[in-house]
Amino acid sequence: MEKPRSPSPPTARVVAVLEALSAAPDGLSSSALARDLGLSTSTAATILAALNSTGYVERQADKSYRLGPGLLRLLDGLRRRYPLLGVADVELESLASELDCGVTLARVTTDSLEVILTAGSTEDLDNRAGHRVPLDVPYGAVAMAWQDGAAIDEWLASSKSGRSATARQRMVLDDIRARGYAVYGIPNDADTAIAQIHDLLASVATDATLDAVRSQLSRLAGVVGGRILRTDQLAGGEHRSASHVIAPVFGADAQPRYLVSLHLFRDAITGTELARCGDRLLACTRVLTAHIAGDDVTG
Repeated sequence: MEKPRSPSPPTARVVAVLEALSAAPDGLSSSALARDLGLSTSTAATILAALNSTGYVERQADKSYRLGPGLLRLLDGLRRRYPLLGVADVELESLASELDCGVTLARVTTDSLEVILTAGSTEDLDNRAGHRVPLDVPYGAVAMAWQDGAAIDEWLASSKSGRSATARQRMVLDDIRARGYAVYGIPNDADTAIAQIHDLLASVATDATLDAVRSQLSRLAGVVGGRILRTDQLAGGEHRSASHVIAPVFGADAQPRYLVSLHLFRDAITGTELARCGDRLLACTRVLTAHIAGDDVTG
């Protein structure tokens, strides 16, 4: 009689093991994984044995485990879904190094922005792959700026803002289209803003519903101000505060498919310096747009 197969380990535990090993390139022992993840030693051993049999992890001579070559079989599927992987890693790392800031790449979906890649220092913000932000006003401004009039009207109506606020938001969208990117200001000092954003993001699970995320956005608006600086506010050598600079990567339909964000968080940066950041960011997004055969309409 054939021996019944033991049930597969719960998916969440398998994912936790793989993520822990991805953060430890030199490997971890089974006991260390069990301790760090709050698993029993038998559960950790069962998961590792299953992953080792598929090649998703490999056992080293010192009996520790690290990610295995079997995961390479998944890369083709990932590259088809996320065609910017690879070239985006290089571009984002270059931006982060040159401008000394954190950088993220987010995918624009029908109702949210999903972070898929980070570079530089983003740990302070707890900003990692999987985080999502709804395309609400004002967070979706860059993603919405190149939409047609009807779509923009619907988006603005969803904010339930008054006429004056809606008129200002239309001016903001016009400004983003003309400049090619958005610059967000900071109402408080950068260190305080970073700490508050970290706490907010850490309080929302990566698998949280968009409604759960939205419940935090009103608080987040108070941190980053929800305030996109106009072109006339960015001119000259006067210093101002800035949290993010964000530009789109366009698809073949001339609509933003991804957003690249510079996480500057500078209490005092001149308009000239911001223009340099914006120009360097646009150079990056144009490379990425060309890579996916997109239609860049920023000039």
